[in-house]
Amino acid sequence: DSIHYHKASPLFTLWLVQLVTIASFSFYELLNFLKSVVSGLKRIQSLFLFLASVAAFLIFFFPIWAAKVSAQWSFFVSETEIVSFSVKDEFWLQVLAGAISGISFLSILLFKKRMYLLLLGWFNILLVFVFFTVTYFVSKKLDVPMVRDMITVIPKLGTYLPLITIVLTLLANFFIWKDEKLVRS
Repeated sequence: DSIHYHKASPLFTLWLVQLVTIASFSFYELLNFLKSVVSGLKRIQSLFLFLASVAAFLIFFFPIWAAKVSAQWSFFVSETEIVSFSVKDEFWLQVLAGAISGISFLSILLFKKRMYLLLLGWFNILLVFVFFTVTYFVSKKLDVPMVRDMITVIPKLGTYLPLITIVLTLLANFFIWKDEKLVRS
């Protein structure tokens, strides 16, 4: 019942060659496009700010954490249930994630005012820490002492996206400061 490569039909082989050729050509064109975009950017901090904005925007689409809930009785272990938590579940997290993404994107447009960019970058990092704090307190609402031993929290991609946003914003701030020092000298 399994497919073996040595038993593949010539039609399948032809299809596979076409698929690999199209995928290779598409990948080559994508690399050329990305090279042209990156070479078109005069300042690397714009790329970091754009990636930080994308990472902050992706927080809306990925869960922050999931909890495996398993109830145990004497000799019987019930099925585990996955309960996930995302930004969509809490209004203030939506507001903060939108503000973080918006400030990162707005910073790209204000590239001529470097000191203002630095201030916005640090403010954005502060907002990410506020985001983590609100996430912590929202998750504490679900902490019930009677079932604390039955819950295992699993961090998901939405947990790491704000950290990526912080790192990218710090990198952007580093290069903005480097530009500012170059202009002042």
